[in-house]
This record gives sequence, structure tokens and C-alpha cells, in this order.
Amino acid sequence: MTGDDKYTYPDSGGVLINQLGIEDAGELDRELNSYVTVRWWALKREPIPERAIGPLSRGPVVLRGE
Repeated sequence: MTGDDKYTYPDSGGVLINQLGIEDAGELDRELNSYVTVRWWALKREPIPERAIGPLSRGPVVLRGE
């Protein structure tokens, strides 16, 4: 998307309005990559639960072979 609309910063070349306030596509890409890398690393350190019961599940969900 290269045109300006209500979802993009004016004259940004199509950069979506974001909570970080970053209007440069390259800078936004770097920041998002850093954020995802840190979150992925943290997620990988968490053990996988045997069962998950959540508000959207219809009962226990088996995550590992049982």
C-alpha cells in the first residue's frame, strides 16, 4: 500500500499508524523485529503445559501425547 488513507501516516509511503508513533518504514521494521525476537526468546523458555484450560476451550486440551 503506497497511498495515504486514515490508517496510515500522511506522506509515509503507507506506514500504518502504530502505538510507537514511528512513521519511517525501516525504523518500524527494525523495532518490530526486535520486539518479536525478545518475545519469541521468552516464550521458548516457558515449559509447554500438559493441559490447557481456557475461557475459549471446550474443556481440557491435550497439548502433549496422552
